[in-house]
Amino acid sequence: MNEELQSTNEELETSKEELQSLNEELTTVNAQLEEKVADLERTNNDLDNLLASTHIATLFFDRELRIKRYTPASTRLFNLIPSDFNRPVADIANKFSDAHLLSDAQQALDTLTPIERKVRTAEGEWYIQRVLPYRTHEDRIEGVVVIYTEITELKRGEEALRESEERFRTLAETVPDIIFAHRPDGFSDYTNPRFYELTGLPPGAADGFGWTQSLHPEDWERDQSRWRQVLAAEQSYEIKYRLQSAAGGYRWHLIRGRPISDASGRVIKWFGVSSDIDDLVHAQEALAQAQKMEAVGQLTGGIAHDFNNLLTVIGGNLQLLEARLQDDPAGQKLRDAAARAAERGAERVYGLLAFARRQVLQPQAVDLNEIVAGMLPVLRQTLGEPIEIVLAPCVDLWAALADPGQVEAALLNLALNARDAMPEGGRLVLETANGTLGQNATAPEAELTPGDYVLLSVSDTGEGMSEETKRHAFEPFFTTKTTERGSGLGLSMVYGFARQSGGQVKVQSERGKGTTVKLYLPRAKDALAAAVAQDPLPLEDLRGREAILVVEDDADVRALAVTYLSELGYRVLEAAEAQAAQALFEGGEAIDLLFVDLVLPGTLDGHALAMEANKRQPALQVLYTSGYPRTTILRAGKLDKGARLLMKPYRREDLARAVRGILDVPPG
Repeated sequence: MNEELQSTNEELETSKEELQSLNEELTTVNAQLEEKVADLERTNNDLDNLLASTHIATLFFDRELRIKRYTPASTRLFNLIPSDFNRPVADIANKFSDAHLLSDAQQALDTLTPIERKVRTAEGEWYIQRVLPYRTHEDRIEGVVVIYTEITELKRGEEALRESEERFRTLAETVPDIIFAHRPDGFSDYTNPRFYELTGLPPGAADGFGWTQSLHPEDWERDQSRWRQVLAAEQSYEIKYRLQSAAGGYRWHLIRGRPISDASGRVIKWFGVSSDIDDLVHAQEALAQAQKMEAVGQLTGGIAHDFNNLLTVIGGNLQLLEARLQDDPAGQKLRDAAARAAERGAERVYGLLAFARRQVLQPQAVDLNEIVAGMLPVLRQTLGEPIEIVLAPCVDLWAALADPGQVEAALLNLALNARDAMPEGGRLVLETANGTLGQNATAPEAELTPGDYVLLSVSDTGEGMSEETKRHAFEPFFTTKTTERGSGLGLSMVYGFARQSGGQVKVQSERGKGTTVKLYLPRAKDALAAAVAQDPLPLEDLRGREAILVVEDDADVRALAVTYLSELGYRVLEAAEAQAAQALFEGGEAIDLLFVDLVLPGTLDGHALAMEANKRQPALQVLYTSGYPRTTILRAGKLDKGARLLMKPYRREDLARAVRGILDVPPG
């Protein structure tokens, strides 16, 4: 019995010790648990503080998708209140118009993968919604966390950019110009449809560097070199170039482009506009050519005026020598040769004056059909049998206002040029037509006053002209012929005649396809008002005894005139300038006729001198002379339309008829 009690006591002692050890272990575990709880509370507090301080809406849901925690930003977004804890996700999912929160949360739990999408609230705010499964420290799935990052401003920027791109595209596809965009290396990544409309290339052909195939082959290397320079300079640029045309050939364009750079200054894009300037280029070329021709005309007109004075002296003195050399056949032969040379010189001067639009014309209403028909025998004889002449007259042709002699000369000049272009023979077509030009006529019609015109076209089947030849065709002394075959004044005379008549000349020509020259002449409608040459006078009695004052600054010309008039029996006085002539009138010298050059040195010209002299002698008759024709002088306001004008160079008979024609007519 005692042994049993002793054994029991021992067992109790052992159990007590074990219990005491277990209690100590429990105390340790409890302390550890308390430490962990404290850590968890600190962690939760840190998390709460972190969530409270963030501006990002964040919600935590458990595995049953009930709200367990949320940030203040979530409160504002979902209008949450403390009692919303444990609310299911379905209760707040309808906050967004694109409600996928419930399905995304469930999918994230099932697949343990994050899910992200853009969502929009009913108020129009945009967010990125990220749904992520989260785990406990024991790696157990606790639920999902949903994070909302607002991107409203970003979406508005994207929308603004989209609208801007849409506006740009709409604008780029409606403007008449070519719009393009290139990468920094010149690679084309956008070209509007206008490029393909203008070039005829298929859509997409300009992509990359394909746009270079539309450049003119002659300009390709130069254009590529300039483009490389632009890319290297990284600056705005402006380039004129020729672009393929869907209608055939090439047209001039002007590119204006500029680079777009990022914040660091690095070029990220090139944008540009290409405009068709072909009509402008040709108009500028026509204007430059017209200005050049006008300048050359003024120069040649001035030269011709000086030569007229020289030829007056040369021709006049040769004429005076004629009577003195009647008994000297050898001398007469030399005089005749010199006289012929002077006449050829006068013809050349006339050609210069024609180009300069300063020859004396006698415009009248003419029928171009009649002139062409009348010239036909001459043309056939001149051109020869190898050239077929075809007439294409307009049935109801208007009358043209022109000098008929000059029309014939122009037609002959054009026909001769056509003959030289067809050495092996060919066809010459002479066509007449009516035409009306409006306000928007293009060059060369742009130089004409809008109205009615009569056209004479001369077309050949010859070799045609190069572009270089066409540019110089109307310049005096320009010719592609040998010296023996042409003087280079033919077309320039036609040009001068047309312009002085109020018309124009247009050349259409291409190598191997012949040439067409169109002569525009104004339509004759009303009574003619134009300069005419002096009326011929009878030759019965060209002598006289009246007093004539010759006022001429060129001593040789003055001496010749004095000799002419003296030999005709007149009492002749002379003066080299207006002031000397005035002194004679002021001295009471009785003078019947004043023969005066319009252009004089000093303050008084010939017209002003005549006006002053008429105040002292109202019965005084006046005969003017000049190396410039009446039309030029009238435009300058230096001569009344009814005044008598004797053109230089003049012969003795011309002066005699002009003087008697005035003196034999009573004044007034």
